[in-house]
Amino acid sequence: MRWVKWPVWLLYVSYLNRNPAIVYGVDLLLANLLLVVCMAPVGRWSPLDPAGGSWPSGPRATVCLALVRWQMAIVFFFTAAQKLRGDLWWSGEAVWVVVNNPEFSHAPIAGLLAERAWLITLSTHGALLVELSYAFLIWGARTRRWMLGAIIVFHLGPAAVFGLYLFAWVAVVGHLSFLPGDAVERLAMRWRRPGDAQAISREAGVASPVQNRCTSPSLDASASST
Repeated sequence: MRWVKWPVWLLYVSYLNRNPAIVYGVDLLLANLLLVVCMAPVGRWSPLDPAGGSWPSGPRATVCLALVRWQMAIVFFFTAAQKLRGDLWWSGEAVWVVVNNPEFSHAPIAGLLAERAWLITLSTHGALLVELSYAFLIWGARTRRWMLGAIIVFHLGPAAVFGLYLFAWVAVVGHLSFLPGDAVERLAMRWRRPGDAQAISREAGVASPVQNRCTSPSLDASASST
C-alpha cells in the first residue's frame, strides 16, 4: 500500500536518532533513499506482481529517479575524494588495515593477502578507481553496463570478505536505478509464472500485460483482411 512507505521512513529515522552510536554511512544513505521512495509514485505496482502492470511514469517519477541517480553518483565521488586525503590509500595499504581490524578480520583472507602484497595494493587502488570513475562513466550509454558490473563486484567483495551485507545490498539497489525501465520489466517477467497474469486479469475482467503485448494493430489488420 502506498501509505506504508511513510511510516517505514519515519520509524527508520527515529531508530537512527535514538541510536546514534550504531549509525554509519549506509544508514544515512538508506534514509535518503527511503525519503525519495516516499515521494515517488511507487506502491501501486511491483515488478514481481503476478498481475503485472505498467512502469511508473510521469514528471514525479522522472524527478525521483533522477534524485536517486544523482545521490549515488555524488555520494561515491565524495567518498573516493575523502579517501584520497588519507596516506594509506595512496600507499596502497588501506585494505590491509581493514583486514587486520578485529571487527572485520577474516583469517583465510588475511593470510592470503599477507603472502601476496600486490593484491593489497591492487585492491586498494582498484577500489579508488571504481569509485572515482563511477560518478562520470555511469552516465554514458556505452560505459554504463560495464560500470554497473564493476561497482556491483566492488560491493560484493567487501560483503563476502568483511560481512558488510547491508551496505552492499543498499548500495546495489541504488545503483540499479540506472537500469532502464524496460530492462527491469524484462527481469521481472522471469519471476512471473506464465499463467499468473492471465488468471488474475480474467478475475479482474481486464486484459493482462502479456495479452496486450501479444496484440498489435498489424495482427488485428491481417486478421480482419482474411
